[in-house]
Amino acid sequence: MTLTIDSNSSDNTDFLTKQENTDSTNSLLAISKCIPTHLSKEVAGLGSTHDVTSGAIFENEPEEWFEEVKRQAAYSADLGDSIRFYNIHDQDMLFEILKIAAEHYPEETCQYIQNYNIKDQNRRFEVAKFIAAKTDRAINECIQNFSITDQNMLFEIGKINAAQSCWSINFGISEYIQNYGITDQNMLFEIAKIAAAKSGKGISLYIQNYGITDQNMLFEIAKIAAAHDGAGVSEYIQNYGITDLNRLFEIGKIAAAHDGAGVSEHIQNYGITDQNMLFEIGKIAAASDGEGTSAFIKNYGITDQNMLFEIGKISAAQDGERTSRQIKRYGFSKDQQLQILQICLAQIVSKALETNNFSTLADFAKKQKIFCKEKLFEVLVQTYAMKIPLHFKTEEEKQKIEEALKQSFEQLKNFAIQFGASPKVLASFEITIFTKHTSLLQRQKDLLWLCAWMMHYNDTLKQSPLGDEEMIPLLNSILKTIDPNLRNLATKAVITDYNDPEKMGSLKNLMAADERLHFIVLFSTTLGIETEITKKICDDLYPSRKNAKLMAPMNELLGVLYKNSSLSFEEKELLLGLIFNPPIKGERERLPDYKARLTQYRKDQQTCVTAVHSLLYFGQEEILKNVTAIVKEWQAFMGKTFYIREDLLDKFFPTFGQSQRYPNGIIIYATSLQILTEEEKNQLMPLLGQFASGVLDGTFPGIRYSFANNPHLETLFSDNEKLLQKWQTSLPIKIDNLTSYTIEDTDHWEDLELMGTEVDNSCQNIHQDPAINKCLLSSLLDGKIRLMVAREKSSGKIIGRVILRILLDENENPVLFIERLYTRNDVNEELIREHIFEGCKQKAQSMGVALTASVEDYRDLNAKIYPGALESLGGPAPYEYVDALIGIQEGGVYTIPKSYLIWDPSA
Repeated sequence: MTLTIDSNSSDNTDFLTKQENTDSTNSLLAISKCIPTHLSKEVAGLGSTHDVTSGAIFENEPEEWFEEVKRQAAYSADLGDSIRFYNIHDQDMLFEILKIAAEHYPEETCQYIQNYNIKDQNRRFEVAKFIAAKTDRAINECIQNFSITDQNMLFEIGKINAAQSCWSINFGISEYIQNYGITDQNMLFEIAKIAAAKSGKGISLYIQNYGITDQNMLFEIAKIAAAHDGAGVSEYIQNYGITDLNRLFEIGKIAAAHDGAGVSEHIQNYGITDQNMLFEIGKIAAASDGEGTSAFIKNYGITDQNMLFEIGKISAAQDGERTSRQIKRYGFSKDQQLQILQICLAQIVSKALETNNFSTLADFAKKQKIFCKEKLFEVLVQTYAMKIPLHFKTEEEKQKIEEALKQSFEQLKNFAIQFGASPKVLASFEITIFTKHTSLLQRQKDLLWLCAWMMHYNDTLKQSPLGDEEMIPLLNSILKTIDPNLRNLATKAVITDYNDPEKMGSLKNLMAADERLHFIVLFSTTLGIETEITKKICDDLYPSRKNAKLMAPMNELLGVLYKNSSLSFEEKELLLGLIFNPPIKGERERLPDYKARLTQYRKDQQTCVTAVHSLLYFGQEEILKNVTAIVKEWQAFMGKTFYIREDLLDKFFPTFGQSQRYPNGIIIYATSLQILTEEEKNQLMPLLGQFASGVLDGTFPGIRYSFANNPHLETLFSDNEKLLQKWQTSLPIKIDNLTSYTIEDTDHWEDLELMGTEVDNSCQNIHQDPAINKCLLSSLLDGKIRLMVAREKSSGKIIGRVILRILLDENENPVLFIERLYTRNDVNEELIREHIFEGCKQKAQSMGVALTASVEDYRDLNAKIYPGALESLGGPAPYEYVDALIGIQEGGVYTIPKSYLIWDPSA
């Protein structure tokens, strides 16, 4: 087709565009969409009669367009569809363009790979491998488009792809393995094993696609799948066609260890009828998931009551609270039920003492009836139910609570004496609780702790520490501490030691030490440290015993060492020898010189304690085994893991490790991120380090609201400093008649860190799947995000919160946007929502900007729709989770198409 273009026509500049309106089938339309903008201008400037054809546009100088096409490959997903129009034939050029397209748009590249006309199979192989490592589904669906016939190449691509993580909605290579055309059984076996380790359910669902018939191979694949997804392999075990019952039994045991509930639900799929085999699988499942096994216990078809009783006991010991809900499914007699409930109680009590959280124990006591414990349960429930505010409105209200706590103690004391507790022990407790502790909240915790002790020892209090008057000093030291973690460790250590006569003898001999050293004595004894070494440690610490800041990490370190099971006794002893090795004054040494050495020793000792403590939390026992290089290795490890500057390391553990709300939260979160890909870790860990360093050196607020790497904040506030000041400053929220909580506008680092952890059902919980909670970093670092929270007065913790974002509307006006509300399960969600919305409204009014809310999450609102969409232009983190869009938004760039208008500044 030839066109004649009149240079005098004003229509020349948009000639190609007008073709769409006049002739939708015109072949130039497709070309016009892929021609750079400046080409239209060049065409418009041609002479009066120039022939322009679809084959001649790039014919003259294809090299001239090479750089332009490479740029387009990085930002145009459809380049593969139009690459042929550029008339580039050079294979090196095409390969360069293809690699760029594959990096930025792997899925589209798979679809259009043939359009690049790459003749070299090795080059197509390289691109296919790259895409296989980047995305799983696209390469699986389109592998045939690469026209690769070499079986070894296909095998390599398949292995790479099989190693990719698979979501539950996408079972990876197993669904599409036949597309590869691989015929070698050994190759298929290798790919299947890799896939099984990534998606046990996927491989089990599609195992027949591999065409593997060898029973040994199928058995190996099933075992790997079972170790990674017990429920998935159990649901589809029949697809393997394994006929040997012993092999099915082995697979069932492996699956049960991974997912007791999933195996119990699908146990009948194994076709196992042997009662002993079913009993073995049931016991393993119960040890993995007591509640799930109990819920599906009837699926086993076990008729022997003794076998069922054993499974029930194991389930109760694994999860007492949840197993107790399912107890009736076993068909036990009343006597058997009572025995199981006793085991449930023991597990719940142990957990309560370990965590200092008595909510589950109180709930159990409320629902269950156990003979001889009704009165104790009643006291526990009423004590736990007391609502104690931080501040009392009247003195009379305070006195009423004080009296109720004293009544609870009297009831506990009478019950304890009845079952053999020493009146002197209880009298010492009374002095500590009601004289030493002035906080009524702490007194409540003390009474709950005492309840748990009494439940742990049942009716044998005479043979317990509560019946031993020699234990009074140590028990009072435990009761006096208000550090919940330290109290938990010490309580567990006493319970452990009291069953060992030799350790108890040593412990009592050392009890004469200053009470501030009692925890050092206790944990050293529990560790099995010799008495003389323990005395040496106490002598070393004696001058510092009154320094709480120094003693707290010492106590906790000894407690963590005692709890650790990875290090041998000898290795623990070496560590203590490293930490507690004070200098000895030389005969002719000047006293100032000795004191200088002693001061340096104390500093080095604190550093060493911090190093050992944090390495233990990160599970870096191997580093701790080389005692001569611990501090150096620790600095390297922490610097690498958190990107922390060396001069801030000594502040790291006191700040993050001793949080009253959630000790070691950042360590837990950082540890969870370690299972992500190297690429993601390399993106995220420096940002987490930036957050941690900012908190430690006081620059965190400046980092959050910096325009660097935050195009959204720069666009919003670069010309409006006053608005930025109003946004980043916490507004005092005024709401009358709030009793148990406050409403706060906050960007405090710990609120941001725990915004998904202190509430329920949030995917940003630091314990949740890092594939999702990696988005928490955007909340930590992106200044367009703040929180409006309901904060419990008694604990300081968040019981309800929304993310409040400042976005841009279509006219580039700032708009506040309320995300989904998350609350703790036991609160009045409707009331908290009302108060948090009021807080958001006050914030919007203070700034003079519109307030909107998520249509997705507040469908019950009777409000107008805000005119136009809201936008975020990008932030400092690679991933941001937006509830209103139900998913992860890469780079913080997204559009919320619809929102409710809650408050209009122009109204």
